[in-house]
Amino acid sequence: MSLVHHAGRHVVPLFVGLALLFGGLLILTVPPFGGSDELYHWFRIQQIADGTLLAERRGDNDWGGPVDAAAVAFDLALFGKIAIDKTPLSAAEVARLAAELDRQPAATVDLGFASTASFPPLAYAPSSAGLWLAWALGGDPLAQFLAARAGNLLAYGMTMGAVIGLLPAGRLALTALALSPVALHQAASLSADPLNLTIPLLLAAALWSTRRAAGPISIGRKTGIAVLCMALAGLKPLSPIFALLLILLPGDHMGGARNKALYGGLLAAVTVALSIAWQAAHPFQPGLFWGISTDRPTAVLAALAAAPAHALGMAWSSLASLSVILPMDGYFRIGGHAAPYVFPPGLSLPPMTVADAETAMAGGRALVLLIPALSVWSALVTLAALDGREAPDRRGAGVLGTVALLFSALLFAAFWLAYTPIASPMILGLQGRYFLLPAALALMAVSIASRPRAGWTVTLRGALFGALLAANAAVILWSAAYYHTLWDWTALL
Repeated sequence: MSLVHHAGRHVVPLFVGLALLFGGLLILTVPPFGGSDELYHWFRIQQIADGTLLAERRGDNDWGGPVDAAAVAFDLALFGKIAIDKTPLSAAEVARLAAELDRQPAATVDLGFASTASFPPLAYAPSSAGLWLAWALGGDPLAQFLAARAGNLLAYGMTMGAVIGLLPAGRLALTALALSPVALHQAASLSADPLNLTIPLLLAAALWSTRRAAGPISIGRKTGIAVLCMALAGLKPLSPIFALLLILLPGDHMGGARNKALYGGLLAAVTVALSIAWQAAHPFQPGLFWGISTDRPTAVLAALAAAPAHALGMAWSSLASLSVILPMDGYFRIGGHAAPYVFPPGLSLPPMTVADAETAMAGGRALVLLIPALSVWSALVTLAALDGREAPDRRGAGVLGTVALLFSALLFAAFWLAYTPIASPMILGLQGRYFLLPAALALMAVSIASRPRAGWTVTLRGALFGALLAANAAVILWSAAYYHTLWDWTALL
């Protein structure tokens, strides 16, 4: 029988194998520092690998500290070619530069990189471990860079594989999403996104599987849930909202509703308190750092309150424009820069500046990829609905869906208040990759609310899963061919 037919039984090893295969390809094909914000992630990863978990405060909205001088020079040289000169890279020249920098005497450079230095170290643990291992084995900056990407990919494969393995239903849809080009690109980069995506999903999957377990919840399971929940405080600032998933805990397995409320309430309170403590000690306003907005969140909020009609109009225009851009950006985009170092060529990027917003609202968007993107998202939802469970849990599905919507709304609010200037016609800075997590929760919600299908729908389910995997592979291979015109990555093999 076909692999697709057996995918439901063997989906975890299938996912891990394909993630390592295509993620490993992306490690090589996307140019060094060509991923999203890798310039700044690199500094934070170097800092943590050197043993400095807490960044130094350098001033208002400024965090950083000493970073290896060779690593800084390697970063700035390649970033200049990609983001400023926008010229092709030679793998031989990059390798030569890395070897030369590796021979230099050890030194450090003190610099600021607040966009990553203000984050807790947890999400950078896999990439920092990979970098440290390469350094310990005598690797130069290029080897360290590739090893850091590999550390992220391995962590993503293990944690997402655990998520898929815990799910009682919806495995195929989540596997297809987890192997999508954007998800694998982030996993195979220096981004902090891999654990920011998988830890909340691991908590959701553990709680969902707990609802199906028979008898009281063991101490070991309670401890695991507690660790996952408190780990949310070590991720991005909005992550503690996923502590609301503790509502999924079954009261009858906890010794009653009172015990559930005490356990869940205390755990959520500790998680939120830890997050607030970190944010209070490491305040950061992204709009100010990136030079997009000098308006403080309090000023933006006051302006919105003073003109509610304008605020509603801005919210509507943002939703209308981003509902076209984000589906494409959230599936296709591989690369974190403007053309030519972005794939696919001609892709409409989310507005990051006021000028971008004005262009987007004037209709300056390439929509050629919109129908393929919407087709993929529709196929994912259909696949989730066809991959239900024997006894649908609509209450649990409601919790997952509500948390997904709440997190999405908070994303809009956060970028509105902390990144978007008052004068902007729409909300800036939102990217498709930020919505992979609520999309995954939404797919889980669809599956948990659906019954398993029989007959011809089983064939349709297998066909959809196979088609989605084929689409993912085709886009990633297409990106490898595209980036080969800018970066001769085959010379690394």
